[in-house]
Amino acid sequence: MVLVLGHRDDVIEELIETTVAALAGVDVGIGNIWERPYTRADGEKAVGAAADLYVFSAPDREDHVIAGPGSVFSAGSSEWEVMSVERDPHNRGRVTIREL
Repeated sequence: MVLVLGHRDDVIEELIETTVAALAGVDVGIGNIWERPYTRADGEKAVGAAADLYVFSAPDREDHVIAGPGSVFSAGSSEWEVMSVERDPHNRGRVTIREL
């Protein structure tokens, strides 16, 4: 789902746990949301709700990222900032990201 919020050019994506989303032409799998350590974009360590993101950048390549609020990851030609991670007891949590 693509939502346009804030500035005219802001693109916000909501990724649902246990699904695969297409970001900038690249498949990204989302799963395993729980409280744990992760790294923010500024290099600071944090502990909180975080998700496993699997970025399938080539047919035989998969990059694994543990991402929480403040993390940044690459998918295709774009970088994405994690804005929030919400847990759900039925494995349907949500990761909200913004294209940078």
